[in-house]
Amino acid sequence: MVVIVDPHLKRVDDYPVYKQARELGILVKQKNGQDDYEGWCWPGSSAWVDFFNPASWDFWKSLFKTTQGSSWSWTGKISTSGMT
Repeated sequence: MVVIVDPHLKRVDDYPVYKQARELGILVKQKNGQDDYEGWCWPGSSAWVDFFNPASWDFWKSLFKTTQGSSWSWTGKISTSGMT
Protein backbone atom coordinates (compact mmCIF):
# COMPACT_ATOMS: atom_id res chain seq x y z
CA MET A 1 0.00 0.00 0.00
CA VAL A 2 1.20 3.49 -0.82
CA VAL A 3 -0.16 6.37 1.21
CA ILE A 4 -0.05 9.88 -0.18
CA VAL A 5 -0.32 12.61 2.43
CA ASP A 6 -1.24 16.04 1.16
CA PRO A 7 -0.40 18.67 3.80
CA HIS A 8 -3.40 20.83 2.95
CA LEU A 9 -6.92 20.41 4.29
CA LYS A 10 -10.04 21.14 2.28
CA ARG A 11 -11.84 24.03 4.01
CA VAL A 12 -15.34 22.59 4.46
CA ASP A 13 -17.08 21.84 7.76
CA ASP A 14 -18.11 18.36 6.64
CA TYR A 15 -14.42 17.30 6.42
CA PRO A 16 -13.72 16.11 9.97
CA VAL A 17 -9.95 16.69 9.86
CA TYR A 18 -10.37 20.35 8.87
CA LYS A 19 -13.21 20.89 11.34
CA GLN A 20 -11.22 19.48 14.26
CA ALA A 21 -8.03 21.39 13.35
CA ARG A 22 -10.00 24.63 13.11
CA GLU A 23 -11.69 24.01 16.47
CA LEU A 24 -8.29 23.30 18.06
CA GLY A 25 -6.88 26.56 16.64
CA ILE A 26 -3.88 24.83 15.05
CA LEU A 27 -4.19 26.08 11.47
CA VAL A 28 -1.71 28.47 9.85
CA LYS A 29 -2.86 32.04 10.50
CA GLN A 30 -2.80 35.12 8.33
CA LYS A 31 -0.20 37.73 9.24
CA ASN A 32 -2.74 39.43 11.51
CA GLY A 33 -2.36 36.34 13.74
CA GLN A 34 -6.11 35.88 14.12
CA ASP A 35 -7.71 34.63 10.92
CA ASP A 36 -6.94 31.24 9.37
CA TYR A 37 -4.89 31.43 6.18
CA GLU A 38 -6.77 30.39 3.04
CA GLY A 39 -4.91 29.03 0.04
CA TRP A 40 -5.81 26.98 -3.02
CA CYS A 41 -4.81 23.43 -3.94
CA TRP A 42 -6.44 20.70 -5.99
CA PRO A 43 -9.55 20.44 -3.74
CA GLY A 44 -10.09 24.21 -3.90
CA SER A 45 -10.10 26.39 -0.79
CA SER A 46 -7.53 24.88 1.59
CA ALA A 47 -5.93 25.35 5.00
CA TRP A 48 -2.68 24.03 6.48
CA VAL A 49 -1.82 22.69 9.92
CA ASP A 50 0.69 24.96 11.68
CA PHE A 51 3.48 22.53 12.57
CA PHE A 52 5.36 25.32 14.36
CA ASN A 53 2.58 25.09 16.94
CA PRO A 54 3.46 22.18 19.29
CA ALA A 55 -0.27 21.65 19.96
CA SER A 56 -0.61 20.42 16.37
CA TRP A 57 1.80 17.51 16.71
CA ASP A 58 -0.36 15.08 18.69
CA PHE A 59 -3.36 15.98 16.54
CA TRP A 60 -1.48 15.21 13.32
CA LYS A 61 -0.02 11.98 14.69
CA SER A 62 -3.50 10.84 15.77
CA LEU A 63 -4.63 10.80 12.13
CA PHE A 64 -2.28 7.97 11.21
CA LYS A 65 -3.23 4.59 12.59
CA THR A 66 -2.22 1.08 11.73
CA THR A 67 -5.36 -0.49 13.17
CA GLN A 68 -9.02 0.36 12.72
CA GLY A 69 -10.23 2.71 15.44
CA SER A 70 -13.69 3.35 16.87
CA SER A 71 -13.79 6.81 15.28
CA TRP A 72 -12.71 8.16 11.93
CA SER A 73 -9.28 6.92 10.76
CA TRP A 74 -7.31 6.49 7.56
CA THR A 75 -7.27 2.70 7.81
CA GLY A 76 -9.85 0.31 6.55
CA LYS A 77 -10.21 -3.33 5.71
CA ILE A 78 -9.66 -3.95 2.02
CA SER A 79 -9.73 -7.46 0.66
CA THR A 80 -6.83 -8.39 -1.59
CA SER A 81 -8.12 -11.86 -2.37
CA GLY A 82 -8.20 -12.58 -6.07
CA MET A 83 -5.51 -10.01 -6.85
CA THR A 84 -2.61 -11.23 -8.90
